[in-house]
Amino acid sequence: MEYSSGFITNISREDVLNKIYNERKYFVELRRDWSRGLRLIFMRKTSTTDYSFIGSGIITGIVSPDRLNPYEKALCIKNNYYRKITFAQLTKYIPGINVNLIVRRNWKSFALLHGAHLSSSEVKNIDCLSKVSIVS
Repeated sequence: MEYSSGFITNISREDVLNKIYNERKYFVELRRDWSRGLRLIFMRKTSTTDYSFIGSGIITGIVSPDRLNPYEKALCIKNNYYRKITFAQLTKYIPGINVNLIVRRNWKSFALLHGAHLSSSEVKNIDCLSKVSIVS
């Protein structure tokens, strides 16, 4: 399997996570060089000090707000979303993978990793560390 680079996104709300896995879409507020084939790695706070990677998605579509239906366009304006991202393949990691196993740099808070770039080798390491991966 060939791995592409990706970005970390911090998922703090359960409803956002449900939208990702049920509807295969995610509205991003980050301005990045999004492109088809990139991997979005989902990170979640698991305790007061720990974060885990809980899954990933391979991007298939990037849609700007002016090309969305009226409801989604209003959602973007209200929440300051930059793009709608759609996914071809989604993966859940069970159990989650502790961020400390991948990110070796010194961060004051792992929450600051939101939007950080991951190399293709880091993405591959995350997938390899997963004990169980549910792919949909």
